[in-house]
Amino acid sequence: MYRSILNFMNYSVLLCLLTLFLFFTEPACASDDVVVEQKALQSVTLQLKWKHQFQFAGYYAALEKGYYRDVGLDVEILEIRDGEESIEQVVTGKADFGVAMSDLILHRAKGEPVVALAAVYQHSPLIILTPESNGIGNIHALKGKRLGMEAQSGELIAYLENEGISLENFQLVAHDYTLSSLISGKVDAISAYSTDEPFVLLDQGIEYSTFTPRAGGIDFYGETLFTSETQIEQHPERVADFLAASLKGWRYALENSEEIVDLILSEYSQRHSREHLLFEAEQSKSLIMNDVVPLGYMHIGRWQHIAQTYAKLGMLDENVSLDGFLYSHDETVDYGPLKRAVWLLGVVCLLLGVGALILAFFNRKLTSEVDDRKRAEDALQRSELKFRSVFEDSAVGMAIIDPKGNFLSVNNSTTQILGFSKEELLKRRFQTLTYEEDVKTTTLLFSECHRSKKSYHVDNRYVAKDGSLVWGHTTVSPVFDSNGTFDYAIFHLQDLTKRKKVEASLVKSESLFRGLYDNMTSGSAIYEVLNDGSKGSDFIVKNFNQQSLSIENKTLEQVLGKSLSELRPNIDDYGLIPVMKKVWETGEPAYFPIKVYVDERFLNYYDNYLFKIPTGEVVTIYNDVTEQKNAEIENRKLEIQLQQAQKMESIGNLAGGIAHDFNNILASIIGFTDLALEAAPKGSAQRNDLQEVYTAGHRAKELVQQILAFARQSKEETKPIRLNDIVSEVLKLVRPSTPATINIIPTLESNSSVIANASQLHQIVMNLCTNAIYSMQISGGVLEISIRDTVLAYDSEQTSSTLSMGEYVELTVTDNGSGIDPTIMGKIFEPYFTTKAVGEGTGMGLAMVKGIVDSYKGDIQVRSIPGKTTSFIIRLPVAKEEMLDVVGVGDPAISGTEHVLLV
Repeated sequence: MYRSILNFMNYSVLLCLLTLFLFFTEPACASDDVVVEQKALQSVTLQLKWKHQFQFAGYYAALEKGYYRDVGLDVEILEIRDGEESIEQVVTGKADFGVAMSDLILHRAKGEPVVALAAVYQHSPLIILTPESNGIGNIHALKGKRLGMEAQSGELIAYLENEGISLENFQLVAHDYTLSSLISGKVDAISAYSTDEPFVLLDQGIEYSTFTPRAGGIDFYGETLFTSETQIEQHPERVADFLAASLKGWRYALENSEEIVDLILSEYSQRHSREHLLFEAEQSKSLIMNDVVPLGYMHIGRWQHIAQTYAKLGMLDENVSLDGFLYSHDETVDYGPLKRAVWLLGVVCLLLGVGALILAFFNRKLTSEVDDRKRAEDALQRSELKFRSVFEDSAVGMAIIDPKGNFLSVNNSTTQILGFSKEELLKRRFQTLTYEEDVKTTTLLFSECHRSKKSYHVDNRYVAKDGSLVWGHTTVSPVFDSNGTFDYAIFHLQDLTKRKKVEASLVKSESLFRGLYDNMTSGSAIYEVLNDGSKGSDFIVKNFNQQSLSIENKTLEQVLGKSLSELRPNIDDYGLIPVMKKVWETGEPAYFPIKVYVDERFLNYYDNYLFKIPTGEVVTIYNDVTEQKNAEIENRKLEIQLQQAQKMESIGNLAGGIAHDFNNILASIIGFTDLALEAAPKGSAQRNDLQEVYTAGHRAKELVQQILAFARQSKEETKPIRLNDIVSEVLKLVRPSTPATINIIPTLESNSSVIANASQLHQIVMNLCTNAIYSMQISGGVLEISIRDTVLAYDSEQTSSTLSMGEYVELTVTDNGSGIDPTIMGKIFEPYFTTKAVGEGTGMGLAMVKGIVDSYKGDIQVRSIPGKTTSFIIRLPVAKEEMLDVVGVGDPAISGTEHVLLV
């Protein structure tokens, strides 16, 4: 009995102490630190909806500051990969949590078991962005424009529909998730984030306009944290812990934005500059509104409004239920009433001394703890089974490795990738399977992983069981126990072998193309179209081959990125750009011959071929045909000269034959007329008539001599003659009969001799002077006659195709009369061609001049500007010294003391 009372008192004291303890302390479960030390970290994955940037700053902060670890979670933050979607990753179990926009409700309406945990951004950052240079001042001005719209832009579509604008009103262009298309003018506007893309335009000094759905009454939530119903059902505590730690991380990130920006740059991504990330941080704060509403706050009424908006667009049913869509969990239990009840109960039990009740109380307590432990074990088993299922069935190779790299567990995909069985792999270290050239890098990375406690990613090679090389993207994530000791690592292996083979094939193909392209004998250039909206279309150089660079005399660096307008400021004169634009728009190839002048050489694109390649660029192929073209021109000149020579020879032969016969007739006429004159009485009319016949006969004889000279059939005596003397004699005869309105200026600077006939030289000078005076007889002017010595060489501008190198005497007769019409320039040396009136000329003067000059192996050229000036330039070979010795001086000049009266 005493023992029973003693036990009763002991229990009573124990109950009092327990009551006081419960009254003055919080429940043990409120101390997270204690709980964490007693349980292993749970691996959790968070799937982002985009690349690493400040948009997800709270999750980086929670991971870096240890908030996840404090609640027993080992979180891996995953970037989205091309072709993936965060909602699909969570629904299929590839990720535990995800980040999405308000279109999450559309997936819920389709029956996908997604649950919204917290709306981090109270307002959506989605906007429509356009440069001010496009002149789009309001949302309705976008009609008919080219719009790049990314996926998950339901609220933008709702905004446009609400403004009465359908997507059919746009030229929809695939969004390339960069600003290059917008800046280059390929699109007029794009969907964008107000926290991100505008910084790029500001950084480049480009003014822009934005159109936000809020301006049209469409106000959706922005970045929303979510999970799946399965995750909530199987791991309710983990969901609650993850949410609380994430929101705590967001609070820290918003208060320490510069620290988190530096964290992003050092640990996650350098895709954006520090200034860019700080801009994104400030813009995000205005959308999160942490200073106005609790972080992560959501309201069912606003989600219903979002659902109604989508329903108006026909994107979901009007009667869709949101039951279960918003996450809800029990609030923190208030143990105050419980503690007071236990205290009162203990006092009552103490006063009543009902030991049996105390024992029953502890029995129930113990039973409850046992039940709780069993439920926890069952939950742990279910979690283990789920993890094992995900582990084994993953399409990516997964393994658990110890600190030395030994495989502790491997999944089926790892065995398929490497070709070893599980038993074989569990006996090996993953470093022994690494290709020998990659072992050093892999070992260093694994050691650094231990030291820094951070994951590493690397593309390296492994040797499969059959000896083949396997390319893999390897991720190793270390896991540490509560004491900070490296426990094990999670090994991920994604097979890249096929992709690497494709890349190698592409590199080989590119090398082959480059070799063929650079070794083409034709010039080739590749252009990308540029349409800036103000200057119209232009084309930017993407590549020149070696032949093209040689033709242009430039380096590749000098032409890359330049527009055609920059390379050739006068490109519009060629009409090439419109043809290139047509090829780009229609895809039809074109042939377009043009001439381009490069360094005073003309480049003829007579075989210029343009076509469009599948990537959208325009390719031109052309050849430098300068030599061929010059040869064609030279052959044409020779052909014309040959035709002229043949024509003149025919005319000369005909004239020569007629002249000889006519000369015989004139001999009889002159001879018999001379005899008749001797018999005719002086002063008689008969004698005067005969004298006229005699004079006319001699004139006809002179004309015949001219014809024979033109035909080169007369043989005149030649000797060394100074051209100065001939010109001086002609000027003495010309000056008295020249009108006073014409000034004659002689410049006689040569003392050289030429081998010629004095009479023929006299005829040349007299004919040229007579023609010059005739052209100035009405308006007057200046007749310039010059003689100078000149030397012709191959590089001389005066070189004629009919002359060889050497010394020449140059006679130039210039007047500023009426000039020669270009249409008749080719006919002036033809016999009997004249522009004078009937009775004023025979048309034989210039023909005779050319015939005489050609007979002396000289050259005659004409330069004339109609209405201004005409110059005849005659070059005759200088008589060499040996010619002077052979020809001799001739008879001495007749002299005497007689006087001659000239009237």
